Amino acid sequence: MTATLADHLRSLPDDALAALLRLRPDLVVPVPSDLDALAARLQSRVSVARALDGLDRFTLQVLDAVRLTRDFDDGRSSVDAVLAITTAPASDVEPATVRAALDRLRALFLIHGPDDALEVVAGVDEACSPYPAGLGRPAAQLGPRTAKICADPARLRRTLMSAPPAARAVLDRLAAGPPVGTLTPGALTSDESDTVAPVRWLVEHGLLASGCKGTRWSSPARSACYCAGTAARSGRCTRGLRSPSPPSETRRRRTPPARDKRWRRCAARRR
Repeated sequence: MTATLADHLRSLPDDALAALLRLRPDLVVPVPSDLDALAARLQSRVSVARALDGLDRFTLQVLDAVRLTRDFDDGRSSVDAVLAITTAPASDVEPATVRAALDRLRALFLIHGPDDALEVVAGVDEACSPYPAGLGRPAAQLGPRTAKICADPARLRRTLMSAPPAARAVLDRLAAGPPVGTLTPGALTSDESDTVAPVRWLVEHGLLASGCKGTRWSSPARSACYCAGTAARSGRCTRGLRSPSPPSETRRRRTPPARDKRWRRCAARRR
């Protein structure tokens, strides 16, 4: 990653490199010996964390969308994949707004590469949550049953609709993040309490998967289609993703209280 990033820095014109150093002045304190050292510092956790501190919530959510849509093989995403999950029908976000956020992330070199091969610098995964957008691991990594149900959108919706209220409440809580939970060892097979029953139903129907030593369970993040996490969020990859533009301010004419009106009448008589 460092060598590729250094090569990308070498290809930048002088004004683009100067703009990067203005946005992230910590990169030149102390002055790096060469572009290889600059590339290593640029993706260090400390420098990345400083760059992330200056970002608004919307841009951070777009960065999560880039992380979420990375390919399992080469770790790259694309602008089209990011737009597909951030401008879903349930969202009011415009594609131009998402592209502007991506341009800002590129300017800060938190992501780089062409539109069809976006790469996230290594320090982002170290400085951010291990669960992009609050979602868990890909469904393909959680077992064949979970992968199969998440690969069929119609079956996934039917399963979600048939979930008991208590099970749906557990899934909604996991979809809000973090996407993992814990139970005591052996609880799924022996505990008949109302607390464990919803979790057992979700595991039996492939919406949750058991993790290490049978005590940890996880909600899947994504597959070829929306999986349990995004389906529980009505198709949004991130809860609360809205346009970053503030609402227009509408001023209301203040109606004075009755006592103010009486005071004004008395003041007018005294004059």
